[in-house]
Amino acid sequence: MTSSLPVLVIDQHTDQSVGGSKTPNRISRQTLARILERTSPQQVPTVAFDVVYDEDAYYTKELADVIQDQQRKRVLVGFFGEDLDAISSGTTSMPQSQLLTAGVEAFDLYTGLAASKQSPKRAPLRLGFPVGPQTFAGQIASGNAKAIPADAVLDWSLNWSALVNRVEVDQLPSLMTPVLLVGSDGTLNKEADDLFHTPSAMDSGLNNIWKGSQHSMPGVIVQAVLAQSIRMQRWLVPISSALAVGLTSALAIALSTGLNRRWERLIICSAVTALAIPICVQLAVSTLWLMPLFLPLTALWIVTLVRED
Repeated sequence: MTSSLPVLVIDQHTDQSVGGSKTPNRISRQTLARILERTSPQQVPTVAFDVVYDEDAYYTKELADVIQDQQRKRVLVGFFGEDLDAISSGTTSMPQSQLLTAGVEAFDLYTGLAASKQSPKRAPLRLGFPVGPQTFAGQIASGNAKAIPADAVLDWSLNWSALVNRVEVDQLPSLMTPVLLVGSDGTLNKEADDLFHTPSAMDSGLNNIWKGSQHSMPGVIVQAVLAQSIRMQRWLVPISSALAVGLTSALAIALSTGLNRRWERLIICSAVTALAIPICVQLAVSTLWLMPLFLPLTALWIVTLVRED
């Protein structure tokens, strides 16, 4: 059974909770240093910050010193790859050399979708591109797990509130977990909100992780869902629409040829339609194959009814 992934969501109150100084429109690096200081390197060997460190900012040295002094197994951070629509995307968003020298490892925050200027952005549902081990989410998962392939469909209907759990600042000293994911609630940077639309099929309990709007979720939640999907190796595989339409069209031609009366063909088409929906749902649950319904059933009805009695 896959263990739950703990997530610490930084919001407007976190600076005060850990005694860090605020940085306007940014996550305070002093706050991040305080979070690391409260988290045992032995009990939490890997901390993954869904944060980009490409800019010069206050308290960078303090953060670098804490990372270097702790000698934690891994400290992961993100950068905007060339496929992301973000300010300074590409290699220019890599962490500052001071932090790289301290030991941070940077990985692409890619989510499998094409670049978009929408805000909030569209949540990953059917991926346009693979999300592999060299992405930020892939490294959280394990770093050597099989990639989520292109065209795969993320299963947002899972009980994600049991697979991703919120961690409070006062829980950090006693926290024991292989990896802790840390990110913002998506609203701290007014210049570029890190928010995604929430899928309609999403487990409503997941909203308790960031305690914000039910209509948009922070990027750190998307990274958590991607990481856990990779860790579980669970996603839906859509069957080719062309293949499904071809099969139903062949069935329709056979019905038109074998049955002369239209009402007989109507009865069989109705039966096929009624059976197809529960069968496809069961197929998705048991085998993770996602069978298209609308186009194939439309083709079945049109081809069947074209021929008159």
